[in-house]
Amino acid sequence: MSNIRNTSSLSKHLSLKILPRFFSTICLLGIIFSFGGLFVSCEKNQQQTKQVFRANFSYEPTTLDPRKGCDAITSLVHFMLYEGLTKITPKSTHELGLANKIDLSENKLIYTFHLKDTYWSNGDLVTAYDFQYAWSSMLDPKFPCPNAHLLYPIKNAESVKKGILPTEALGIAALDSHTFQVTLETPTPYFLDLTSFCVFFPVPKKIAEKDPKWADSLNPNLITNGPFSLISWRKCNEMIYVKNPNFWKKGYPKLDRVELSIINNEITALGMYQSNELDFLGCTLTSIPPDWIGKFASQGILQSKPLGATTFSTFNLNTFPFNNKNIRKAFAYAINRKDIIDNITQFDEIVATGCIPPVLKNQIDKSFYQDGNKELARKYLTLGLKELGVKKEDLNGLVLSYFSADTYKRIAQTLQEQWRSAFEIDIKLDENDFKVTMDKFNRKDYQIGLMMWMIQYNDQMGILDRFKLKKNPKNYPGWENPEYIKLLDQSAQSKNEKERVSILSKAEELITDEMPFSCIFHWNSIFLKKDTVKDIHISPIGSIHLDETYIES
Repeated sequence: MSNIRNTSSLSKHLSLKILPRFFSTICLLGIIFSFGGLFVSCEKNQQQTKQVFRANFSYEPTTLDPRKGCDAITSLVHFMLYEGLTKITPKSTHELGLANKIDLSENKLIYTFHLKDTYWSNGDLVTAYDFQYAWSSMLDPKFPCPNAHLLYPIKNAESVKKGILPTEALGIAALDSHTFQVTLETPTPYFLDLTSFCVFFPVPKKIAEKDPKWADSLNPNLITNGPFSLISWRKCNEMIYVKNPNFWKKGYPKLDRVELSIINNEITALGMYQSNELDFLGCTLTSIPPDWIGKFASQGILQSKPLGATTFSTFNLNTFPFNNKNIRKAFAYAINRKDIIDNITQFDEIVATGCIPPVLKNQIDKSFYQDGNKELARKYLTLGLKELGVKKEDLNGLVLSYFSADTYKRIAQTLQEQWRSAFEIDIKLDENDFKVTMDKFNRKDYQIGLMMWMIQYNDQMGILDRFKLKKNPKNYPGWENPEYIKLLDQSAQSKNEKERVSILSKAEELITDEMPFSCIFHWNSIFLKKDTVKDIHISPIGSIHLDETYIES
């Protein structure tokens, strides 16, 4: 009995000593697992709440220097990396950017911009001297600035760019580090809209003077002042941007990171969107494959906005046979634009028989000639051939150049067939990547071209002005007309907006009659967007605003 009692006593003794340790171990493990779960949960929550926006570029940006850009994708990059005196709003008007206050003289010629305290990504103050340097360098005759003409409202700007006057004659001055003054040639009602476009953004004077290649690639000298900073650029693959901690607008941007793949295959990009590798697809970034547009529209997931953009065919006036006005008219009148809209683009674009999108004319759409008029086209062709002293067969082998995107390839093939049907001539197709195509058009090394333009500010002059001088790189036809120049100059001197609009309408009518290019359709910007993407704004000029964008968990 005693042995039994001793065993029982021993068991009781061991229990008293072991059980607390056992429960302590269990509790400790529970705490470890709890904290482990907490750590995992925190990490998971951080991943869920991290603000990452993913989209795709259909081609590589051409430059990181805001003075040198000339296309929609490159401009988007500049809007992400830099900020100007004013900002484009989602409605394509302007609001204050780096300027805290703007004074305008009574004669509406002198603008005085008072700058906020804002900083470059390296911590240096953004000054009026940075703006003065950026604008004056663009007007140096030797500086490659495709959009230099946008600065021509500034006093003596055009004469400086042509080398007629020295840079010192330019109507800009940094009065001190925080005061930038601009004097115009004539009152320009859209000037503040101009200053919100990326060509007017500053560059870091101290950096750019020492290193002319500071913005040619991702490098330590790439100093920016916009909402985002570029941290990775794998050529023809991907660009990654992160929030700029030195951005002047506190609390913005809301996104922590923007990941932009660079894929020029529309089907591949769509596959990435459908597999949730992209949050946004379409607009000016990547075309949605034409075969899918109708399906997405019927599902109610395709979104659209009217856009100040136009797809057009351009004729090189320096080459046979498009040095003849009637030949140009023949090719323009033979185009069946509605057929292209109905069967290729398929999203209620506007047939374009004038060059100004209705979004710039209070939605007024004026037609200057009948669409797809083969009979009239043949009459103009006969007249043109007679004037040139050649036969129709001499037009065989003309080349239509375009950039490699599925939509543009289909439009090019349709134009090829429409012209063959109307004139019984064979047109060859020349497909290249976007950079090569742009270079060919800028150098006038083409016969017929298929291209698009996007307005850069919310005014008709955003289109009409590019054809004022044939030396403008964006004047692909190389067209210039004294009467047209006179009308544009008169519009700047008009007494009121009604008179100005009337003069610009005459300019549009004149250029349409001369037909250096033929518009095909004005855009509706179509896109797909994940439901989690909130407050992404697309303006009528096609600028995509990510400052307020955020991802909803």
